[in-house]
Amino acid sequence: MGVFSDIKKSIILWRESSVIFRVITFILTISPVASISDTVFQWKGFFSTGIEFYNDSLICPLNNLLSSLGIGRGEEVVHYLVLVFAFYFSSILSVFQTQFIRPVGKILLFLNYILAFLVLVFITSGESGVSIFQWFFPVFCYFTIPFLLSYKNKFVWYYPAIIVFLSIPVMAAINEGIGRI
Repeated sequence: MGVFSDIKKSIILWRESSVIFRVITFILTISPVASISDTVFQWKGFFSTGIEFYNDSLICPLNNLLSSLGIGRGEEVVHYLVLVFAFYFSSILSVFQTQFIRPVGKILLFLNYILAFLVLVFITSGESGVSIFQWFFPVFCYFTIPFLLSYKNKFVWYYPAIIVFLSIPVMAAINEGIGRI
């Protein structure tokens, strides 16, 4: 019962301590909480720099490339195409890294890509934008495939997408750091 006796002794010492000691202890206890705002501000800067980098280094050039090819797309459609490309790229990497995929799994994966491609071709044409169903469809397909294929280690399927999405703020931070030199 050493822990309980230590707690009782601490309570007794706290009650017997002076007001100055209590104030100093309270301030020292609260000071890490006060630094949370600085940490949140730093993370906000990290992610806002990442979003800025994503827009300036990926979306704008891709949108300009599509426009120069005569395939005009709105900015929302370009974001959608990038998201779907990231999921496809991640899926392809995951398939290559797995040792064993049943033929049914390969067929389901192929059908997923065909269906998603048809959605891209028929629904995202022009500057019309993207509906919520169009955003939901590739995300739903990507996250359900490991369950349909009965993957034992689902992290192997998801980690390439995690790396793709986390690499954008990291590249932005590196770009920002290089820009400060």
